[in-house]
Amino acid sequence: MSRKRSTLEQFLAVPAVAYLFCAVAGIGPGFAVAQTTDQSQQEEWNKLTPEQKESLRKQYRAFKQLPPEQQEVIRRQMEQFRQLGPQEKALIRENYSAFQKLSPAERRALNQNFQRWKTLPPERQAQLRQNYQRFLKLSPQQRQRLLANYQQWLQKTPEERERIRQQRIAQRQMQNAQKARPKNPPPKGAKEKK
Repeated sequence: MSRKRSTLEQFLAVPAVAYLFCAVAGIGPGFAVAQTTDQSQQEEWNKLTPEQKESLRKQYRAFKQLPPEQQEVIRRQMEQFRQLGPQEKALIRENYSAFQKLSPAERRALNQNFQRWKTLPPERQAQLRQNYQRFLKLSPQQRQRLLANYQQWLQKTPEERERIRQQRIAQRQMQNAQKARPKNPPPKGAKEKK
């Protein structure tokens, strides 16, 4: 008994889009596994609870309300997701799962940070990526110490922070000046060899 698939079912036939909507709907990752036949897609759809189907319908309606340009961006992102390897997809799923566990306030803060990130010049973004890569290479103890120091830094007033910055700048300048001096200067009155 073959019937024409609904627009929603056709939309969800794109595996990455299906995964996104399933993740938003709280459906397990198994649903979003790449499908190869209409029959298997229909079987997966039929496995969903009425609540899950309704949640997906709501997400689809919200998607259709987006401007065409934004829909296209999402489609491109979903296509990129589809091209990723299994490990990369797993990492995205883990990150999404971690995001889902955040409180609404934490999500807002994360989104605000991301919006600020997008306004940074490319050089600053590159610098922050490098810092993050260095952080990832630290041992767990070093990370804990760094995070504890950071928490202490956040407790300081802007004036205290500026004073500390100025002290560090002065220290670096002295260290650089010491490095620039010759190790063993010739004695006074000694002639230089030519």
